[in-house]
Amino acid sequence: MEGRSLDEQEKEINDILRKAFRSPPKTAHRKEALKRLIDLAHSPHSKLKIIVAQNFKIFIKEFPDLEDDAINAVYDLCEDQVTKVRICGYRAIADVSKEQPKWVKRNADVLVQLLQSDEPDEVSVVKRMLSEHLDMDPAVTLGVLCDQIVPPDEPLDEEEQAIRTRLRSLVLAFMTGEAKRAVERHTSTPGSAAEETLVSGLLRAVDKLAPTDIDIIVKDILLSLPSFKPSSPRGKQLLDAVLEKAKASLKADLLPSDAQSPLTDSRYYLELASYIAVQKRVAHPSHLLRFHFTSQLAAKATLLGLTEDARAFVISSVGDILDACEASPLEGASMPPQEDAALRRQTPDLCLVYLQVFSETQFTAEQRPWKACHIFLKICLRHHTEYKWALPPALQSSLQSIQKLLAAQDQDAKVVNEQDIQSVIRSLQPASRPPVPAPPPAAPATTNVPQGTSSSVNTSTSPGGTSPKAERRIMNVKRKHEDKPAGLPPRPTTSMPTNGAPPSTPSTSRTAQQRASTSQTRPLAGLAIAGAAARNGHVAIVQEDEPRAAKRAKKGGGIRRLPRRCSAAWLHPRKGAQPEIAEQKLGSVAWTRHQCQ
Repeated sequence: MEGRSLDEQEKEINDILRKAFRSPPKTAHRKEALKRLIDLAHSPHSKLKIIVAQNFKIFIKEFPDLEDDAINAVYDLCEDQVTKVRICGYRAIADVSKEQPKWVKRNADVLVQLLQSDEPDEVSVVKRMLSEHLDMDPAVTLGVLCDQIVPPDEPLDEEEQAIRTRLRSLVLAFMTGEAKRAVERHTSTPGSAAEETLVSGLLRAVDKLAPTDIDIIVKDILLSLPSFKPSSPRGKQLLDAVLEKAKASLKADLLPSDAQSPLTDSRYYLELASYIAVQKRVAHPSHLLRFHFTSQLAAKATLLGLTEDARAFVISSVGDILDACEASPLEGASMPPQEDAALRRQTPDLCLVYLQVFSETQFTAEQRPWKACHIFLKICLRHHTEYKWALPPALQSSLQSIQKLLAAQDQDAKVVNEQDIQSVIRSLQPASRPPVPAPPPAAPATTNVPQGTSSSVNTSTSPGGTSPKAERRIMNVKRKHEDKPAGLPPRPTTSMPTNGAPPSTPSTSRTAQQRASTSQTRPLAGLAIAGAAARNGHVAIVQEDEPRAAKRAKKGGGIRRLPRRCSAAWLHPRKGAQPEIAEQKLGSVAWTRHQCQ
C-alpha cells in the first residue's frame, strides 16, 4: 500500500467507507472500515489523516475490541506535525467522547494537556473542545480540571514541578475565561454533582496552593458561583479553609524574635478572610471575629510585638469585622447559644485591648486607624447601656489619650469623624460633679448663765459671722442686767461635766415654759423681796407696781425663772432637809437658799 499513490489510497478508503455506510451496524464491512482508518492514521499523507479523523466517530462505538487502538490513533493525530491534522485530531477527540461517554474523562485529560500548545489557533480549538466536554459531562470534566489544579501528594522533580505549575495556570485561565459562563451554568444548582465536584476540588487546592493561585480560585471562581450566597454553608466552608491557612502562617510569623513581626505570610490570608466575610458576606463575620478573638492577635503583648503597619492592619481589620457584625445580627450566624453569648461578653473587653494599643502606638497620620477607633468606642458604649457592661478604669486612661491624639492632629490631617468620636468619649466618661464642702465640726454647746447666751453654732449666720437673732438676744440680756439690783448675788456659771458632754437641763412641760416666759417680764427686784421674806420665815408674794404685758419668750435668751411649784419648795424646805436636796430638785441652774442669802 505504501507504494500506491495518494489518489489511489484516497479512492480505496472512500469505497470502503461507502460500503460500510450501506451495511448494517456491527457487520464485517463496518469493522473492516474501522481497521483501515486505524492504519491510515499513520499515513504520511495529511489528506488521508484528515479523512481518518472525520470518520472515527462512526464506527468506534460498534467494536469494543478496537476501541483502544482507535483512541490511540486519534491521539497520534493530535501530535501530528501538520497543524491542520492536529486540529482535526482535537475535534475527533470530542466526536469520540460524544459517541462513547466512557471516554470523556480520559479525553478531557488529554485536551487539558494540549492547552500547553504554543499555537494560539490550536489552543482556541482545544478550549472549544473542552467546553464541549463540560456540556457532555460537567461533573467528570470539572473533576479533571480540578485534578490538574490540586498539587499531587507525591513529590515531583524540578522539571515536573515546572510543567505542573504552568499547566495549573493554563487551567485556571481557561476556567476564568472561555469556560467561566459554562462552569457557572453547570454549577448553578447547589448540591448537584458538578457543584460538589468543583467546590470540593478547589477547597482542597486552597489548602495546598500559593496565595497567587488561591486568589484566583476564591475571587474569580468560587465566589462567582450561585451557591456562595450571603451567609451560606458554602461560604462558611471557604472561610474555614482560608482561616486554616491563616492559622498555620501565624505560627510562623509570631515565632519568638527580637525584631517586630510584619505578618508577612499571614497577612494575605487575613485579608482574604476579610474579603470573604466582610466585603462579600458569603460567611457571617462573627466566625472571623471569633478567630481573631481566639488567636494570638487578641493579646496586647502580641499586638505590641508587631510593626506599626501590621498593628494598624490588625486593628483596622477587627474594626471592619465588628462593624459588619453590628450590621448583621449574630442570630444569623448559626452559632450555638453558648458561643453567641460568650462572643457578646468577650467583645467589649477586647475592644478595650485594641483601644489601648491604638492610643499607645506612635502611628503616623496615615497609619492611625481612626475609623476602627470610632467603632470600638461605639461598641463599648452600646454594651454599657444595653448590657450593663461595667466601664473598667483602664478605659478612662485610653479615652484621655485618644482625646490628646485628636487635639494633636494637624489641620491638614484632621479626623473626618472627630466630632462623633468626641461625642462617644463624653458619653463614656463619668459626669463631673462639683465637690460638696464638708460641714464644719459641731462645737459643744455651753451656756453662759450671767449673759444668757449659748455657744452653740447656728447655721444661718450673718456675713459677719454673728447671727442676727443672737445679737438681739444679747441686747435683751444686757438690758435686763441693767435693771438688776446691785445687791443681788451673781448666778453661778454652769460647769462642763468631766466626760465632755453638755450640761443637762431639766426638761419642763410646755405649761412650765409658758410660766417661765411670763415670769421673765416681772421686775428682778422681786427676787430680793422673796429672799428677805424667806429669812423671816414668811411666804413672799411678789407684786408688780403696774401690770405689764407678758413678753414672748426668746429662745436661748433672758434669765431663767423658777417654776411656781418649785419656788415654794425652795423657799419653805421641810425641816431637816438639806440645801443640796433642794438644789437637785431644781436642777443645775436653780438657786439654793444659801445663794439667796
